[in-house]
Amino acid sequence: MSTHGPENRPVKSVKRAVISAAAAFGFKPVGRKWIDAFSALNGPFERTAWELSFYVASLVLIAAFIAVSAALAVREYRHSGWSFAAELGFLYCFGMSCLLVYLVSRAGLRYRFSAGTVSAYNTWGRKLWSEDLTGLKDVSFFTARGSTTMTLFWADRKRRMMLFNSLRNAMNVSLESAEQLEAQDKAEIKDDVGPPWTCPHCHEENPGNFEECWKCQKFRPAKAKS
Repeated sequence: MSTHGPENRPVKSVKRAVISAAAAFGFKPVGRKWIDAFSALNGPFERTAWELSFYVASLVLIAAFIAVSAALAVREYRHSGWSFAAELGFLYCFGMSCLLVYLVSRAGLRYRFSAGTVSAYNTWGRKLWSEDLTGLKDVSFFTARGSTTMTLFWADRKRRMMLFNSLRNAMNVSLESAEQLEAQDKAEIKDDVGPPWTCPHCHEENPGNFEECWKCQKFRPAKAKS
């Protein structure tokens, strides 16, 4: 019984819609070749100067909002004492200050790849986590406001990483090298195979690496091996 009937069309339409929606929000699938190249990376990777300057500018903007909110909260306190507006203003400043400290700790975020493992370090060099890339099953991407976040999936856990431009460039170089090696291997295999040959019995053409005719199963004549 065919599995491509009209009853399966809504399912396919839903799948296409899900894939299109994911692509619109920045999700991009990767293949096994990308995962292998990612697992083979070596060395430290961190924000480039441009990325760091943009990040610091965001921190300055948040700090300015906190300063303005604190000034308004102090003004309200002097005018009305511990009113609800003053308490809310100070609580807001406290929460935003905690967020600012966290973001500062991620300003110097750095990833170090070594021997098939990846470790994350914060601004002050403290190790945040370390993972073995062996058994990495999948990687998803999410792009928003100019930055891309990766989610690494294993069978029993996942980790999130920032795809810095330095890391992206290293991946492009690694993939280009892998593609060049693959092309060289295919060219060598093609050269080893040799030209196609024609069977003298049934006159069918066979690939160069066939020692028997695919149609009549007669052995390749010795004179054809050249």
